Amino acid sequence: MKLLIQFTRGLVYDQNTRRGVMFVIILAAMLMVFCGSTFLSAPLTARPLVFLSYWAACAWLTLCALLLALYDLLALRRRARQERRRLRAEIFSREEKR
Repeated sequence: MKLLIQFTRGLVYDQNTRRGVMFVIILAAMLMVFCGSTFLSAPLTARPLVFLSYWAACAWLTLCALLLALYDLLALRRRARQERRRLRAEIFSREEKR
């Protein structure tokens, strides 16, 4: 369990890893949509439980990608706000020295 928590923290905190995982998740969801609407359509519609499970997994992947993207947006905004504060403090400290 601790390993899973550490893995998730590493995934969430590192921007490049997070964006790479988002790319893979979106790619998998798109592949599932394509396969489920073309050549897997007949086998899926023959079994209602399999049909629901398949599309629930696709929706889950899409939701995970959406939540990661939202977190990425919020982290980017937080980082930009911190950088603005740092620059403002640096500019005002230069003006005080003059």
